[in-house]
Amino acid sequence: MRKFLAIFIALLLSFTAFLPLSAEAKRISVIIDGRSQTYDQDPVVQNGRTLIPLRGVFETLGANVTWNQKANKVTAKKGNHTIELTVGSKIAKVNGKNHTLDVEAKLINNRTMVPLRFVSESLGAKVNWNQSANKVTISSGDGGSSNGKDLEIHHLNVGQADSTLLLTPNGKTILIDAGTQSSGQKIVSYLKKAGITSIDRLIITHAHADHVGGAVEVMKNFKIGQVLDSGIPHTSQTYLNYLTYIDEHNIKFHVPKAGEKIGIDPALDITIVNSGIKGDSLNDSSVALHLKYNNFAYLTTGDAERAAEQRIVNRFNVKADVLKAGHHGSSTSSNDFFLSKVKPSAAILSYGVGNSYGHPHSEALTRLANAGVKNIYHTSKGEVIVKSNGTGYTVQGSTSTTPTPNKPVDNGNQQGKININTAGYERLQDITGVGPVIAQRIIDYRNSNGKFSKVEDLKKVKGIGDITFEKMRPQITI
Repeated sequence: MRKFLAIFIALLLSFTAFLPLSAEAKRISVIIDGRSQTYDQDPVVQNGRTLIPLRGVFETLGANVTWNQKANKVTAKKGNHTIELTVGSKIAKVNGKNHTLDVEAKLINNRTMVPLRFVSESLGAKVNWNQSANKVTISSGDGGSSNGKDLEIHHLNVGQADSTLLLTPNGKTILIDAGTQSSGQKIVSYLKKAGITSIDRLIITHAHADHVGGAVEVMKNFKIGQVLDSGIPHTSQTYLNYLTYIDEHNIKFHVPKAGEKIGIDPALDITIVNSGIKGDSLNDSSVALHLKYNNFAYLTTGDAERAAEQRIVNRFNVKADVLKAGHHGSSTSSNDFFLSKVKPSAAILSYGVGNSYGHPHSEALTRLANAGVKNIYHTSKGEVIVKSNGTGYTVQGSTSTTPTPNKPVDNGNQQGKININTAGYERLQDITGVGPVIAQRIIDYRNSNGKFSKVEDLKKVKGIGDITFEKMRPQITI
């Protein structure tokens, strides 16, 4: 429980300002196959050797990594190369032969750090150190080649929610969002049918229930390499359950900053172009990714709205062939200034048929069409799969150049508040103190007694007392 509280407090504080590094603490820059790398733990120099986060170097160089927790030992394989390192030991093995290290692998700030030159050269890479510039340049020897394999991006049909599976050319997996709680098992089934046994990165773009709801179910069924989170917390029970599971199962957890790289495949250049900052709404805190695979580019922005879209284009070149349109095709996203920089040829919308929000909105569809988007795909009838070999790309799924927007109805959200008379099972869980059990009790109460005549009647629902209700009051309406 103590660790869980530490995680939650860290989330609350993670978007506060950080002091800049002094000139004396000049960072070491790492370039692999021409791409600048960013890590959650900065490289350090000890006894003249540069130590770097374990997965950061192994996975970027295209190695498959396994970790033996009991033995504190990592094994990395790439082609004919096999490396075995034990934390705290100066004896390492390369293809079964012992090698003595100047500096052993060690834990620094709860990150396993390994000697950069040794592991790189043992995997067949070339290493160059520029002392005056504090820069390490590494060539993997394959130039980041994918060996002709495709990148696949699966946009799942999870109703009025989001979940996207990335299969990288070297076989790594990234799952972006996990839909609602009710769609968790559907996501698990889809991944298992695709032959997925582990998820290298689980990225929860932000804390709304239609993005984080199925995360616990996913984590129960797959080994998770690391969870990435926007760092802007929510008080909903759904989000707290997700944090609790991460804490209780010691899953690696990281809040990325805009500009960080996800070094999971040397063929891909994946940049975090948005994450939570102090003062963000949950939507604008969405973790957004820009992915480049040679001549192909893809952008996904969670539920980012105008403020986040503005800072993305102010800082990054996010031109993309395919855009996963923000916020389910809401009018709050896909703004003209944003689309003029992205210049997508195709867009993908994730929404449920007949959803109460009216997604996709006609304003967003019009902007996409005016921006020159030739095809708009949607997940309401099934998954949408993008494939690229790094040159061209294909899209499989339901499409229409002008999809008919859903007719808006009372969406349970008036002036930013949740309507307790109309909000559904998932939406109710965005209220402070409401988890799956209380949400169902509220629905059962409505079915038995009719609509609430005043918000105070919510206290008639079992499990909602005066203190809990006062925390809910600012968030609800009728």
